[in-house]
Amino acid sequence: MTNEPARTLVDELEDVLEREREALLTGQMEALARLAPLKERLLVRMDLLKRADRVSLGRLQKKIVRNQVLVLGTLEGLRSVSERMKALNRVRSGLAIYDNAGHRRSFVNTSAASVERRV
Repeated sequence: MTNEPARTLVDELEDVLEREREALLTGQMEALARLAPLKERLLVRMDLLKRADRVSLGRLQKKIVRNQVLVLGTLEGLRSVSERMKALNRVRSGLAIYDNAGHRRSFVNTSAASVERRV
């Protein structure tokens, strides 16, 4: 690439995308929050700088798509954990069943919550 500012911008964005990938793979949500504004600023600058060559842009696009897949997987994992925690809380609070007449009966758990450890 002959345009040095474009090369620097591409290199900076590639670095941010690599750091974002690492944060996604290791579950560092704080790092993701810090990287998001920087990534957004770099993408806006890339949009303004139309002279970057197609090879560099293709590399960046692949990294962006790769990270997007990781982001979607992370969100799905967080949703799954959230649903599991809700289910566990419902079970801890008591049990609701229906009798043969279709009437609901609730049994409230009055004992203190404890964790069983198995060796």
